[in-house]
Amino acid sequence: MSSGPPPWQHRARRIIIGGEWVAIAIGITAAIVDAEVGVVAYIASGLGAIWVLASTSVPFSALRRNLVLDAFTLSGVILTMTAVAVTGGAGSPFFLLSLTPSMLAALLGGFRPGISAAVLSTALLMAMALARNDALGFVLALATLYPVISMTVAQIRRILIDLEQRATTAEADQESSTARLEQLESANTLLASLAEVTGGADLNPITIGRAGLEAIAIRYPAAAAAAVVNGENGPILVARHGMPIAGGHEQTIPLLAGDRQVGSVRLTTAAPLESGEIDSLRDTLRPLALAFANALLLQDIARSAVREERTRLARELHDEIGPSLASLGLALDVALINAVDQREIGDHLEQLRDRVGGLVEEVRATVSDLRSPAAPALT
Repeated sequence: MSSGPPPWQHRARRIIIGGEWVAIAIGITAAIVDAEVGVVAYIASGLGAIWVLASTSVPFSALRRNLVLDAFTLSGVILTMTAVAVTGGAGSPFFLLSLTPSMLAALLGGFRPGISAAVLSTALLMAMALARNDALGFVLALATLYPVISMTVAQIRRILIDLEQRATTAEADQESSTARLEQLESANTLLASLAEVTGGADLNPITIGRAGLEAIAIRYPAAAAAAVVNGENGPILVARHGMPIAGGHEQTIPLLAGDRQVGSVRLTTAAPLESGEIDSLRDTLRPLALAFANALLLQDIARSAVREERTRLARELHDEIGPSLASLGLALDVALINAVDQREIGDHLEQLRDRVGGLVEEVRATVSDLRSPAAPALT
């Protein structure tokens, strides 16, 4: 945001300065027309002109500090009230001009400097009335204009500031809503891709990672990205999109499912992402993290089922088929002994005995292989 004053304050100041020029013109004209005033009319006109020129030419930047604004306002009150004093007190043609210092103070600084200038102007006007023996009722009525006008300007200033803050907040909310909508669109695209993946038969981290990187490519078309899943033996690259930019900035966005990091996405962009963009991207990739977690969980379940099935098959081969083959071998041995005088039958039985022996060895090897730990696989 700009450090200067808002546009409405510039416009309000121009209105007050325009009123000052009208007031000084009225005062000078009335003072010159009044022949009894004489040379003091020129003195008062000069004092009023100094104030009007100063309030017109002094920039906003010089009045940002409270002490400078107070000194500026005090000078204006002294100049305008002196012009009022030398030209007839409460009935002075410069009375309207004397209202402007407190108005300008209220516009630039709010209630405190505005009321301070109004109280000082009121006190000086009442002192003039007492010194000149003027009617206090009339003077008091005029004196109330200082605080009333000052408070009115200060209240208008407060309302305008409040409206400006609301407009700024509404604009920020709109920008936030737009960014949130873009984030939701990206998340929706990712969810749609994941829905297609989960609806098919090929549900594995590779296809899931590709779907996630496609969603990132829509949001950052010139960026390079890589999806990594945390396997049993460490991180495994499952998908890649685009070529890394030379001299680019790499950001790693962890994929969290609860407190568990199931993977990460490495994104390389031409310029570093802001923290808000990274947070938004992390929210967008949350469905990808959950999909990774589900895929890994399903694979854990599948591996557990495979281990149980291997154990069951090994047990059946060892406890049922193996003993049956061994019994068959023993039966053939007995038949060989009994057929010792029948050479042709003995040869056939010998061949059968060798085949049964080979089957027993194959069963033992199969049981040994089934009992060994299964090799880890990504799919």
